[in-house]
Amino acid sequence: MAKVKKLKPKKNKKMELLNGEIFAAVPALQELSQTNLPVKTSFGVAKLIVAFNPIYEAIERTRSGIVTKYGKPDENNRGQISIQRDTDEFQKYLEDFAKIAIENVEVDLSSVNLPLLIPEGVDGNPVNLPARILTPLDRFIKLE
Repeated sequence: MAKVKKLKPKKNKKMELLNGEIFAAVPALQELSQTNLPVKTSFGVAKLIVAFNPIYEAIERTRSGIVTKYGKPDENNRGQISIQRDTDEFQKYLEDFAKIAIENVEVDLSSVNLPLLIPEGVDGNPVNLPARILTPLDRFIKLE
């Protein structure tokens, strides 16, 4: 009779991050998740999204509140509120959002191994991941 080896669950590590890192990482992870990734990598990306989403949503709600506080109705987009750059209100928005972005948060996660070159994209050609995706994910992924 063959022996069955018991697998030990991989332990996540607690990582201290800035809210700003999470806010930048989630859109990059969402875009990465649309790529034709190896199954294990795809699952790791999905787990990161799940780990970050509650924090990301709280940051986004707060950011939207700050936009509402300093913004004005956008004349070009009905129902939208915007803040014009080069105004005192925009500077106040940046200052308030920076207070949120520099707060530390502890997240329980494991890093994801990501191939440097994804062998086959949707069109059958290799996929090279652009820096705009990789840069915000630097602390969460290991390139192979």
